[in-house]
Amino acid sequence: MNVSPFNETLHHQSNRAIYRSARKWYKENKLHESKSALRYLLNRQYAPFRVKVLLARCYERLSFLLKDIEYEDLAREIYEDIIATARRRHRRKVTGEYNRLMNRIYELNENEYRAFIKARQLHTEQAPTPKKWLLLGSNFNIRKDVDFVINAYRNAIEIDPNYIMALYRLGYVYQFNKGNVQSAIPCYVRLVKLNPAEDHNESETDNARCVLDGCNQLGKIYFHRKEYRKVIALFNQALRIQSEFLPADILSGIRELIYLADLSAKQIQIRDTLDSHLKRVYYLSLNQLLSKYCREITVA
Repeated sequence: MNVSPFNETLHHQSNRAIYRSARKWYKENKLHESKSALRYLLNRQYAPFRVKVLLARCYERLSFLLKDIEYEDLAREIYEDIIATARRRHRRKVTGEYNRLMNRIYELNENEYRAFIKARQLHTEQAPTPKKWLLLGSNFNIRKDVDFVINAYRNAIEIDPNYIMALYRLGYVYQFNKGNVQSAIPCYVRLVKLNPAEDHNESETDNARCVLDGCNQLGKIYFHRKEYRKVIALFNQALRIQSEFLPADILSGIRELIYLADLSAKQIQIRDTLDSHLKRVYYLSLNQLLSKYCREITVA
């Protein structure tokens, strides 16, 4: 395994000496050196509370100087880990710093600050409901802190892995707010396989709409990856959900998927087969769907 020259230097020092150096570098604003030394100490499991607090402060100062959201997230995660796992007196010591960080970084208004406090309270509740987490994420300003919203949706899904609306919103936030399609795909894949009638967190109709929206978003992803058979499978799934749970005019919401299913069927030369299947099962034709829903359509 390759060892960096910096870590090689630390390797020959005692843990106490490394910590003193890290603290000195922090005071001198040599933050990258201090950060590296502290992470090295964490790997050695030396004085984790003191090391974590100083590392969080390093990240906090780096985020302020560099305006880098990654360092903001790292500082917050360490503070939250201490609050969740450390002894009471240690928690008290960092809670004030954590709350000040939240206020300074996100410039929260009163309602948003209460949301952060509410999230902390939900973690300690005996039986927090997935619905509470969904509402917390949905009502928070995502531009202030997209990761707060993501964590709220993930907490909802952790309690109920088959929560269709939470899966859809989590996938959507990953895809469009974080620009992370890879993280969005598993959310969409899970939700499009679920039965809207078996998720009692929301109404069947809302669940079915979410499944259709998930099929639409996932279909676009698969089409751009040239996974044409998967696009057609999603199109069939969307039609099945619509026929069981929703009125026919709801198909306007999957107009992009209809269009891409037609293009995909042409690509793999099964358009006639697909059209025959639609006529036999749903009493629809591709041309009928394209004419009704896909005029002048553009797909990003």
